[in-house]
Amino acid sequence: MKAVLHTHYGSPDLLEFREVDKPTPKANEVLIAIHATTVSTGDCNVRNFTFVTKSMRPIAKLMFGIGKPWKKRVLGTELAGEVEGAGKDVKRFRTGDRVVASTGMAGGGHAQYACLPEKGALVIKPDSLSWEEAVAIPFGSNTALYFLRDLGKIQAGQELLIIGASGSIGSAGVQLAKHFGATVTAVCSGANVGMVKSLGADKVIDYTKEDFTKNGKTYDLIFDVVGATTFGRCQNSLNPKGIFLPCIMGLADMVRILWTSITGGKKIRGGVAINNLERMTFITELAAAGKLKLSAARDRSAVVIRVSDDGRGIDRDRVLTKAKAMGLIDPSKLSLSDDELLRIIGRPGFSTADKVSDLSGRGVGIDAVYTRVRALGGAVDIRSVQGQGTTATLRLPLTLAIVRALLARAGEEVYAIPLTHVSETVELHPAALRTLQGREVLVLRSDVLPVLRLRTLVGLDRRETVAGQHNEQVIIIDLPDRRVALVVDQLAGQQEIVVKQFDGVKDGLSFFGGATILGNGSPALIVDVSSFP
Repeated sequence: MKAVLHTHYGSPDLLEFREVDKPTPKANEVLIAIHATTVSTGDCNVRNFTFVTKSMRPIAKLMFGIGKPWKKRVLGTELAGEVEGAGKDVKRFRTGDRVVASTGMAGGGHAQYACLPEKGALVIKPDSLSWEEAVAIPFGSNTALYFLRDLGKIQAGQELLIIGASGSIGSAGVQLAKHFGATVTAVCSGANVGMVKSLGADKVIDYTKEDFTKNGKTYDLIFDVVGATTFGRCQNSLNPKGIFLPCIMGLADMVRILWTSITGGKKIRGGVAINNLERMTFITELAAAGKLKLSAARDRSAVVIRVSDDGRGIDRDRVLTKAKAMGLIDPSKLSLSDDELLRIIGRPGFSTADKVSDLSGRGVGIDAVYTRVRALGGAVDIRSVQGQGTTATLRLPLTLAIVRALLARAGEEVYAIPLTHVSETVELHPAALRTLQGREVLVLRSDVLPVLRLRTLVGLDRRETVAGQHNEQVIIIDLPDRRVALVVDQLAGQQEIVVKQFDGVKDGLSFFGGATILGNGSPALIVDVSSFP
């Protein structure tokens, strides 16, 4: 069979597509012919410790291998497929069963076949879900359910803040929290506000415009999916008995978990959402009932994302009446096709809401999604059946990716630097600069780091120091073989960005790996730090 093997730490280019032996199920295992799988943050962590904090990396390397993996392995934390064979002791499944499974850190999904234990996180795939819809559920939903229900003990009526609400874990967290009856405030980038609102969030904060720690609001639970904050920083945003739930933890967090568990007041809780059959069953039943549905799949040269609900659907008669009143369609028209419906509800300012609030009624949600997707070369389609629900389908070019980036200024322009390579940022003090063998270096604690200046890289003159002017900032870049100090004029925040890759720009400036559109609508080049001299 064919499989993708992980043999070295590093970029996805190091994965190897090989022919390997087809597995044979043990007495308690089933053999699954895989129809669909995913690439999750769990895979990224095993492949290159992408989202593992520095303090936890030594432990992770002891588990998976120092220098290189202890053994060749097939990644893939979730899969959906058909049972092709079963061991002699298997009772729950038989040949032909369609199943969906979470494999966890054991992996195995990136192959044509996999063997999984009968008592693992393996359940029958609901007939109402496609392969792609089913396989998108386990990883994000299992993690969100573990943190919110099992650790956070979420209750109806509680106030919950989810940081990083637009990804796999965050989007599942929003839906699960609403299922449990909580009031949800979601934090994401401006580009994803419309999508997160559609999942049911009661309030959405665009982190590029508002800092949740400074708005005076407090919460019973704060679920940080992306490692954007700390227990100390959000203390004032927690209620007296509030709980902070970090999905990405360091050693200091583990100490705080132990300490707060034996003291009163605010607490921090964390852990690893290992495979669990009960959670898998719970999640699948919700998805089968239409209360949790999100899918993503590849279709030739595009990524197709579908979000569905089991709500009332769009009231076409109400849309028709409002459209006639606004002069958008012929007054004699009696009904709307799906294409006409999309065209009307996607117009700026169109809304059928009786009241305007922070979440609805302003006529900007669908318009914002429609405009942004079109700008990226994609397409939006909406199909709605009144009394049954609505499905929104987004098609995006396969060449796009979404990453979290640090924004930095050089002159009048803003540039994006992927956070996967950013170690820390510090203010530049001229006294810390030296010259070593004819090259400018920065002395940072016990390290001497080569200096690169973003202004120089983009062809601008070096900035002169002016009294009263803010100091330049330094971004410490971690590369596989060295660390580099990148000097920039100013930091401009963090943002999730959609990457459109290209091979370079004119004049041989090959250190740009792509471009993006920022939340304010302006373009920005993405710095390829791996190409730094």
